[in-house]
Amino acid sequence: MSLHRFRHTLGTELMKEPDRNLHIVKALLGHSNISTTLEYVEVDIGSLRSTIEGRV
Repeated sequence: MSLHRFRHTLGTELMKEPDRNLHIVKALLGHSNISTTLEYVEVDIGSLRSTIEGRV
């Protein structure tokens, strides 16, 4: 696994934590711009589905 891929995985995994938000992940990854962090965080369909089902 490359360092670049690891950072993508880390960003995505960090966002799965219930008490995390994008600003915390931005700080943990050392990004100065939140748009950079958005490029590192991938949508987890399972988490998205759980969130939607929990709200309906």
